[in-house]
Amino acid sequence: MSKEFTIEQLSNYNTKKELFVAIRGYVYDVTGFLEDHPGGDEVLMDVAGQEATEAYDDAGHSEDADKTLDKFLIGRLNAPAGAGAGKTRNKGTVEVEIYTLKRW
Repeated sequence: MSKEFTIEQLSNYNTKKELFVAIRGYVYDVTGFLEDHPGGDEVLMDVAGQEATEAYDDAGHSEDADKTLDKFLIGRLNAPAGAGAGKTRNKGTVEVEIYTLKRW
């Protein structure tokens, strides 16, 4: 995997015939996964040709989904900091509310 894509280059791959997305600084050709995507092809079309880290993480994908995604890896995204490159996957947070018992 030595191919690097700019955001501009990535944006050219936004059709059902050629659909690339960038997630966490890597570029994936998910064209062949459109029909098999459990969420439907519309989900992928919504982020076609774009940096899609936030959308991917917000969907709460499993480790199996990460492994499937790895099969489609074709290169790296050459993007400025803050454009999704280098972000790590948020495994989620747990919020705990602590209640104290009133003493009478």
